[in-house]
Amino acid sequence: MRSRHRKRRSVPLRPIALATGALTVMAGVGAGLALDDDGPATVASEPRSAAGSGASPASPTAGETTPSPSPSATRRSPSPKAGKNGSTATPRPDRTTAKADRQTERKSTPTRAPEPAKTAEQPAKAPETAATGVAGEVLNLVNKARAGAGCGPVSADERLDSAAEKYSSAMASSGNFSHTGTDGSSVAQRVEREGYTWSAVGENIAKGQPDAAAVMDGWMNSEGHRANILNCDFKEMGLGLHESGGPWWTQVFATGR
Repeated sequence: MRSRHRKRRSVPLRPIALATGALTVMAGVGAGLALDDDGPATVASEPRSAAGSGASPASPTAGETTPSPSPSATRRSPSPKAGKNGSTATPRPDRTTAKADRQTERKSTPTRAPEPAKTAEQPAKAPETAATGVAGEVLNLVNKARAGAGCGPVSADERLDSAAEKYSSAMASSGNFSHTGTDGSSVAQRVEREGYTWSAVGENIAKGQPDAAAVMDGWMNSEGHRANILNCDFKEMGLGLHESGGPWWTQVFATGR
């Protein structure tokens, strides 16, 4: 009898994707989007009261083996009092535009009047912020991407920085990679704890990316995260980074009331 030998097929190993998550809360509804490499994105949302101060925690998506929360943006119902001037700032060409020198040529010939100085037009500069280091790098990359999409720049906000930093540390200490904190908090509630009164708020999170360029590349190549970054309604941003066991990244966008 002929012996049958089944040839074993080698299975190529797939690279492990770095985890990212984004969350956006708008119009009084908290939305959560779970992203993975093996299947389509799934969306879970919970309605919340229009008068509520924060978004209800998003329900966890069943069957996830690697937690990868989603983009979320939150917008409060319009308040009776008049809001801020909503004019959208025009895109800023470059944050490092060199200042044009003002020069006037002096002529030694008395018969000819000196020509007026020619001053090059200076592009409008993006608002200066106190963001430095990695936070400054991420902010610059965000504003460059927003300018390309026709959105005005966002500025750094210390309250949003504080909310983001605390949440990155909380995720690292608990191992909970989610937009819903272990205490049940949402991004809306976390920024309120820092004294920020919001009309719209969104959050991106990520784990494992080594630097600002890598985390921004990951977010910009994910539809939900990119939507937060290029949301022209957002005016301010905060960034939190916890190195140990990650790095763990939290990016918070918001517009105040």
